[in-house]
Amino acid sequence: MVKDTVGIAGIGSYLPEKVVDAWEAIEGSGMNRKKFDRIGCIRLHQAAEGEQPSDMSVIASKLALADAEMDPGDIDLIIYTGSIKDHTRWLAAAKIQFELGCKNAYVFDIYQGCNGQNMAMNIGQSIIRSDPNVDTVLITSGERFDSTLEPPVLGKTYLFGDGGSSGILKRNNPDYVILSTAYKTWGIHHGNFCVPEVGAFSKLSMEVVERGGHQLQVYAPLCTTREQLREFGERLLEIADELIDKACKKASVDRSEIDFIATVNGSKRHNQVFLENMRLADKKSNLMYIEETAHMGSTDTFYNLDRARTIGDVKKGDLILFYTGGAGYTWAITMVRF
Repeated sequence: MVKDTVGIAGIGSYLPEKVVDAWEAIEGSGMNRKKFDRIGCIRLHQAAEGEQPSDMSVIASKLALADAEMDPGDIDLIIYTGSIKDHTRWLAAAKIQFELGCKNAYVFDIYQGCNGQNMAMNIGQSIIRSDPNVDTVLITSGERFDSTLEPPVLGKTYLFGDGGSSGILKRNNPDYVILSTAYKTWGIHHGNFCVPEVGAFSKLSMEVVERGGHQLQVYAPLCTTREQLREFGERLLEIADELIDKACKKASVDRSEIDFIATVNGSKRHNQVFLENMRLADKKSNLMYIEETAHMGSTDTFYNLDRARTIGDVKKGDLILFYTGGAGYTWAITMVRF
């Protein structure tokens, strides 16, 4: 029996109105200008006072619903993937369901760091294919970093901006059809990025706040020397190469057929190295989007698709590769045919 296909029926994204100069935003971080310029971020967006991640997610979701020409009641499932939620131990997807009026949807949150929306595409398509009662899945996230990352830079490597984005998966949708997925986790590096002292590890106190234990940080990295970091970087590229090969094989396509690559909006230099080593440097990608937004965590995935569609970087028939990685480390690939 041929399984139903799953495609992306609607996309929406939202950037806060406030735009700040990226160099000024990280003043006091200790990053030198040469390294900053390699990242390639010129400006980023910051949420307004009181504007929560869920608020940005709701706006993006409304835009996705309009794009799909769907009513809130048409949504069967909502998956929220944002890393920095309004509250801890709180179901953000429930607020999204209520605010949108998706009365027929059940909901859940996942945490995959910057990998969230990409991983959720596999979860969503799997549920649609296995459950005849689920035809549509709204995947959404919002990110606001000022409560957990000040200034908005991590490890002197990634700049972070605020925003929200959403995508709607639909059974047998003819556009943006998911062809294949691939995943890998390298769990020994679980301590690289975390908020170390908000959780069971320790009780939150003024002492914790004073020493910055409530801040997102490079916590317990295994690679500290230049040689270790070089070997680590080489292994990351090997993993990416393996995953792309696997996704291409599952989709019965050749790597040369890929038209657009959507990675995270982290660093121009890192993305260029990635594209060159994956033999994809001649393809279109989200490389230049980094200038406009910095990294928005999980939100990058559908934002980049929305941006690419808006400016004509993707067209009907194109093969799109989503490649993302999240702290932990875990990676996801979704191969899509527009």
